[in-house]
Amino acid sequence: MKLRELLNIAGIKAPASLLNPEITGIEYDSRQVRTGDLFIAIRGFKTDGHTFIDPAIRQGAAAVVCEVKPHNQNIPVITVHNSRKALARLSQAFYDTAILPFHLTGITGTNGKTTLTLLLRELEKQAGLKTAISGTLGFLSDFEHGPFSERTTPESRDLHEMFHTCSRAGIQSLIMEVSSIALELSRVENITFDTAVFTNLTQDHLDFHGSMDRYFAAKIRLFSQLTPEGTAIINIDDPYGFQLFTSLNHKKRSCSLQNSHADYHFSEYHLSAEGLKGVVHTPDHTLSVEAPLIGVFNAMNILQAVAAWMEHHSHIRPDHLSLKSLPPIPGRMDIVRTAQHGTVIIDFAHTPDAIDKILKSVQGIPHERLIVLFGCGGDRDKAKRPVMGKIAEKYADQIILTNDNPRSENPEVIIRDILKGITTQQNLIIESLSTIKILYKSGCKYMKFEYLSRDRRFILQRISAEKFTRLSIDTREINPGDLFCALKGEKTDGHEFVDEAISKGAVAAMVTEEAVRQKPALKKHPLIICSDTYQGLQDLAQVYASRIKTKIIAVTGSAGKTSTRQLIAHVLSGTYSVSQSRPEEISITKSVCRSRFSTSIRNRIMPYWK
Repeated sequence: MKLRELLNIAGIKAPASLLNPEITGIEYDSRQVRTGDLFIAIRGFKTDGHTFIDPAIRQGAAAVVCEVKPHNQNIPVITVHNSRKALARLSQAFYDTAILPFHLTGITGTNGKTTLTLLLRELEKQAGLKTAISGTLGFLSDFEHGPFSERTTPESRDLHEMFHTCSRAGIQSLIMEVSSIALELSRVENITFDTAVFTNLTQDHLDFHGSMDRYFAAKIRLFSQLTPEGTAIINIDDPYGFQLFTSLNHKKRSCSLQNSHADYHFSEYHLSAEGLKGVVHTPDHTLSVEAPLIGVFNAMNILQAVAAWMEHHSHIRPDHLSLKSLPPIPGRMDIVRTAQHGTVIIDFAHTPDAIDKILKSVQGIPHERLIVLFGCGGDRDKAKRPVMGKIAEKYADQIILTNDNPRSENPEVIIRDILKGITTQQNLIIESLSTIKILYKSGCKYMKFEYLSRDRRFILQRISAEKFTRLSIDTREINPGDLFCALKGEKTDGHEFVDEAISKGAVAAMVTEEAVRQKPALKKHPLIICSDTYQGLQDLAQVYASRIKTKIIAVTGSAGKTSTRQLIAHVLSGTYSVSQSRPEEISITKSVCRSRFSTSIRNRIMPYWK
């Protein structure tokens, strides 16, 4: 598509003198830019895309859209007031997704979004619709699984690529989680929804929004993007939901567990350890429903799923809906019964309201002792940490505090914040873990697959092995137990050799998100997925080096580096276990990852030159 045509469809004015190159793609990440792409510079939380305009041009960008015009550029540059909104509209124009051939449901709220997407997916499949969902669990469909983005709601460019993929695959219903941050940052700009669902609003993301009122204001933007025939499904038991329902001037349906006058409500329901059974009243008939979910909060999830589904399929009037075939929802009241250690319930509750509801629901399950293990995420709303500690103390017989993705924060600071809400140290265990955790045991020659990423998310898929013995970037050197890191070079791409690496005994492969999108067949293998395998490899080496206490000597200069390195190694080898590295960056990284902590009295030193 020509640049001028693309700008015109997106409603962005272009100077009359602007050149008109062919645009072959859209990118907001300079590292992903390819020849012919349009690069849109957006401002992020930690970095500003405007500082990466020059690298994007060197990568082959054919044109740039930005808010501040750079100096002395010899390619077309279009300045806009808001580059995030421009990214959304240009992506929609490029992928031709202004009109979608499928029913689009957007679900927003603090808690319950993921469960609701999976419930709706199950109901849509029962109606015979080819269905996909997008949210915290990534993108799930009958034809493709995987992350279009690491975010709950993808960036607008990735979102429209997902819409385009769904259109080509014949998807009839797409159900997606819409976060308040995505609404605030224009990721869903200019998208219209057929159904919009409001679950609830409780304390979360106040580090971003600043107040509950601003948090609520961001959430309700979704309902201004309903199609004229679209329907709002709202939980009126929630105070913010009731406020939204009474003020919304659009087709709407109320859901309640308490109000028998609501459009959708239970006349009766029964909860047990096996799930829920109940009778739902709709605006024009009654039906029975059953689902393998426990907890009162899941009664509302089921009710809203039925409401959204019934409003979409107004011609269907079933007497009974069974969700018994619903698979376990990862991290949502996921029950694991063990032979020796009792019942384990895994839930990703990360807000005060969510942890309160989970622990309150657990009270209904017979037990002698309740142990609560939890932590709080780093670089997120700090005010909720002591509140969650207080709630845990209210219900638990014992509390174990641990890490929950501390990101760039000191994990000990996070735990101290939680402790402010806990009044007694009795029955309290604090598990102190590193910010990025790769467990290393003295005398053991392996690293465990255990990551808590500070700067990016490592996505682990299909990994059954607990550890890897060595790291390799060359399939000709692969040994059983290795981790293969797929690097893209000037002549070859390591992603082409993943099959060979696994067949030779590699326990997993580190690959990029882009490679997984382009080569879906990779997903049959155990994978560590990251945005950049070069950076991921360096992060791995850096963290591992910090754990094994290796001393590193670097030698630099115009001449004499090799001889000096060899002399240092020779002198120190009488006292230390010495490992040498060649100058290439990857070689240094491999040497660090392959080094072993010596069980003898010798220390380890790695001289290298660069």
